[in-house]
Amino acid sequence: MGLFVASVVLYVVGGRILIDQIKATREKIARLEKETSVFEEKVSILQDFSATSSNYINIVSTALPDQNAGITFISQIKRGTQLVPVVISNINAGSPLAEEELSKAQINFDVDGSLAEVMNFVQYVSSVSPLSRIEKIRINQTATAARATVTASVFWASFPEKLPDITQPIDQLSADEQTMLADLAKRVQPVFLRFTPTVTTPRADPFNL
Repeated sequence: MGLFVASVVLYVVGGRILIDQIKATREKIARLEKETSVFEEKVSILQDFSATSSNYINIVSTALPDQNAGITFISQIKRGTQLVPVVISNINAGSPLAEEELSKAQINFDVDGSLAEVMNFVQYVSSVSPLSRIEKIRINQTATAARATVTASVFWASFPEKLPDITQPIDQLSADEQTMLADLAKRVQPVFLRFTPTVTTPRADPFNL
């Protein structure tokens, strides 16, 4: 009788352990299936995005770079004189200022030309990358010419240091985000020069001809 009772208890306890293991296994399988679904969704989104991602990344990182954008902005100002016949002078850059998640620097410059040319140039400056904001503009005008003294702020921000967990789903770009990317793509992009290193040819030994 005692052996029978012990066998029944062992059977019940063993059955409960087995049931718990089956339950834990099912939960693990459900979790893995969910993570697999997330991975498949990410792969699908990334495959759809891969064709344009490189271009979008360049556009966004140019509009809001991770380092001081002052030099790039000044080069855009100088480049604008090739598009609008004005004369730029007295360019100077202020010290960088941190502003919450954004950093900025003030760029001051003078623009000389006809009034229409000066206004066209100011409009050009507002349309370039990196992102900037005209803070102040003062125009002095004569009968034949105009000078604008402009103060602009140019912005940059550090790139995210922490990526989302790999098991977190990727959100599709919203309509507003797609519109923002389209607007950034329309801005005048800077031209970055690439210099190809020259290969030096060894000089001939004049004493071994």
